[in-house]
Amino acid sequence: MEEAREEQQQQELKHLGSVRAAAIQTIVFVSAIYDYAKHNSGSLMPTLERVEGAVAAVVSPVYDKFKDVPDDLLLFLDAKVDSAAAEFDEHAPPLAKQVAGQVQDMIKKASDVAVELLVRAQSDGTQAAALYAATLH
Repeated sequence: MEEAREEQQQQELKHLGSVRAAAIQTIVFVSAIYDYAKHNSGSLMPTLERVEGAVAAVVSPVYDKFKDVPDDLLLFLDAKVDSAAAEFDEHAPPLAKQVAGQVQDMIKKASDVAVELLVRAQSDGTQAAALYAATLH
């Protein structure tokens, strides 16, 4: 049931779908860095695990209470963006629409590059991501 709701919400995001994708990629990347640091913490591992357990005990109930807020907020903001875009399309002059389209294309390209950097950093490491970033123009 949770998967069906998530799928429905993903489809409903007309304008902010890349925000969710970028957030997921960032969480996965940070988790990978944390796991790497944890496994290489040596003698600090027992202390780290105790702190991790304490934090999980405090944060889990709060997370359970507010876990749907980001999705609901994204849906709300996406609807507002859709409404504003429709209003803009109705009243804006052609030149403003052309500029807005160019800006939208640039934002989409930047979002795609950010996701690609995260994917490369996850799969091949930060050096590979930095090398990829250096080849962009």
